[in-house]
Amino acid sequence: MTARTRRTEPNTWTVQRVATAKESRRHGLAQELFEYIETQGRQAGIEKIRLHAQATAEPFYFALNYERTGGPEMEAGLLHYWMEKKI
Repeated sequence: MTARTRRTEPNTWTVQRVATAKESRRHGLAQELFEYIETQGRQAGIEKIRLHAQATAEPFYFALNYERTGGPEMEAGLLHYWMEKKI
């Protein structure tokens, strides 16, 4: 499981490059990772997390209380939506 964050605005992190090995999916690892990212973000004074989600991953992010804020857009041949969450 991997992801990277970067500060894209003074109080905003953008999460990118989220990936889980196929054999490790559906074990709660991504949820744990996002809980960690949000905790670290709050400690760093971050107020909002943004990401560019593949359409197939939207249900996962909706379950974590992210909201769609833009899209649809094609990236690397896949449909994506901008999503964000205030933390």
